[in-house]
Amino acid sequence: MAKTLAPLVLFFDRRKVDLYIGDQDKTVSWQMPSTIFHHLEIQDGRAFRKLFEDIIFANKIKPTKIIVIFSQNIVFAIDLPDSAVEPDKREQLLTQFKEQIPFASPFVKEVKLDKKDMAIALNRDVFELMVTQLKGLGFDVSTLVTSHIVPFEIPPSGMTSVQAQECIKEWAKLELHDFLEPEQKKSLLVSRDQQDPKDRNRIFLYLGLFVVMLVILGVVLFGYLQQNAKDKAAVEAAKATLMQQQQPEEVPNSEKSNQVVGSSNRGTQAGVNDSQTEEASVVPSLNPEQLLERSEYTVVIYQSAKSRISITELNSKLNELGFTAVVQKPTSSVIKSLEITTDSDVSAESRKVLRLLMQTYDVEASVKTVTGSEANIVIRLPE
Repeated sequence: MAKTLAPLVLFFDRRKVDLYIGDQDKTVSWQMPSTIFHHLEIQDGRAFRKLFEDIIFANKIKPTKIIVIFSQNIVFAIDLPDSAVEPDKREQLLTQFKEQIPFASPFVKEVKLDKKDMAIALNRDVFELMVTQLKGLGFDVSTLVTSHIVPFEIPPSGMTSVQAQECIKEWAKLELHDFLEPEQKKSLLVSRDQQDPKDRNRIFLYLGLFVVMLVILGVVLFGYLQQNAKDKAAVEAAKATLMQQQQPEEVPNSEKSNQVVGSSNRGTQAGVNDSQTEEASVVPSLNPEQLLERSEYTVVIYQSAKSRISITELNSKLNELGFTAVVQKPTSSVIKSLEITTDSDVSAESRKVLRLLMQTYDVEASVKTVTGSEANIVIRLPE
């Protein structure tokens, strides 16, 4: 009779992964580079899989069941009032929470813990890709929860072997809050060995056709750009020929004098207008790279009930500047002055834009760079 293998426990944090190997009674850890996982999104699926493959092969880990735990740092959560006591307030908070989640494909689950109710939002694209990759390596992801569900606190340094063993003991309780419903487990890709070979061949065929179409499209696009460049050059050459054929019109001396004076006045006025335009301009026009960069930053805005700054107006201005992943959070704390903090991932240009924007509300506003922030950008609005 084959020996049953002990399960694995995987703890997935923002910049680090801990994997407890039950049969070997040890925990291995590795860093998650920002080129692979950044702003709560998997950037490179192939490199993501390669990391897991290297760890599995290096430690000779045999396929078995896995309990996956997502850190609180890579999900969004909110406390909910008891549905029996405040059903309307609970529904309102839950609706607002779902609207503010910055994920493109959020998965929200309501959980009832011993002392409170919560709504927890995961990035569906991230956890489905992770489960698919692990199953592709032959492992069975049987349970997926967040660290909110675990009956003890996992320290910032990561999960220990003792804590992983406790998770295995509490496995039945964790499954009560499993984010992988039976229908999802069926729909996710099983291991490569269980795939129909015909399906694999069909996938390769489709990929080959797709590559061929891309090559054809590239050739057509290149030819179009080349012809367009030639047409532009011909137009410019025609313009230059016409300008050379035109003779300058003779202007009387008196008119020349008036033109000089008028030109001087217009130059002075233009200088004033340019100066005013430069002062009025808060941010330069955005290029696609800046829009993409800023859309990946997570922004949290804290606002007290008596805040004098319109949260709707501020959110609209942030969106116009490319900061689209904005979450609004109420707070009962007293905020005396406008505070803006960013982590080290936010570029200098984006920090400058934030400072200029917030100085329209408070001329003394500044941006501070901190470590260990709950989001890339945190804004606290004063009363």
